[in-house]
Amino acid sequence: MKKKLTLVLAVVVALSSFAVGAMSKNIVEKIEAELRGDFTVYVDGKKQTFRDVEGKIVDPILYEGTTYLPVRAIGELMGKTVYWYQDEKKIELVENNAEEPLVKDADVIVDGTDKKDKVKEEKPAKEEKLTDEVKVTLEEAKSIVLDKADLKEKDVTFTKAKLEKDDGRWVYEIDFKTDETRYDSEVDAIEGNITEWEVEAKKNAEKKEQATVKAEITLEKAKKIALDKAGLKEKDVVFEEARLDNDDGRRVYDIEFRHERVEYSFEIDATDGTIIEWEKDND
Repeated sequence: MKKKLTLVLAVVVALSSFAVGAMSKNIVEKIEAELRGDFTVYVDGKKQTFRDVEGKIVDPILYEGTTYLPVRAIGELMGKTVYWYQDEKKIELVENNAEEPLVKDADVIVDGTDKKDKVKEEKPAKEEKLTDEVKVTLEEAKSIVLDKADLKEKDVTFTKAKLEKDDGRWVYEIDFKTDETRYDSEVDAIEGNITEWEVEAKKNAEKKEQATVKAEITLEKAKKIALDKAGLKEKDVVFEEARLDNDDGRRVYDIEFRHERVEYSFEIDATDGTIIEWEKDND
């Protein structure tokens, strides 16, 4: 059974900034600790998943009975930006850019000539770091709306499943349908709550006939085809778009996902799974 760790951060969050500097002893000591992928961290009843600057999952560390989290994880929980001062070996968390530093999980690196006041003049690039902000996966968002509709994935056809920004906040636009009903929804990609929900019953035989026309391959099959072509696994990417579309009368799947700093775009024939076109774009 996984251990659940409840974090109490009220005292830390109350501070306008939080800094950890080098101790006067200035000693670097190597230790043996346990990387605990079996620990699960909950904050206010919500499961937390921590990632490094490249979007990879980072697990808690256990050392002599004490559990440690990466600085980046604390920064995300507090809604703060992590600064690393290269010359002072100091970490600072402040309210909400970088060469290869000693500490690699900071948002902003400050060397010996730059100080915090100078860096603050720049707009933080955190908004572009998709994997740093999004806490809910596309599959989790789909599960949330299916639970709301009391349906199973095998019983519906997804016509849209896309991650996008709405008024500065990441959300999933998820539309799906059954033979009788169409559902349009929006899910907050950070909190996981449904922010928009619309259900429309088919009103005539023509709409019903359109709803029953399904692609010969599923959305999940199309995603697998794209991932196989890219040589990646689903757990290693973030899907930004995955939806069924019409292109000059042909039913196709538009699929986009990101792996680290590389973005992949695919158009896949929905009837036989043929890759019509695909593109790999490095940031």
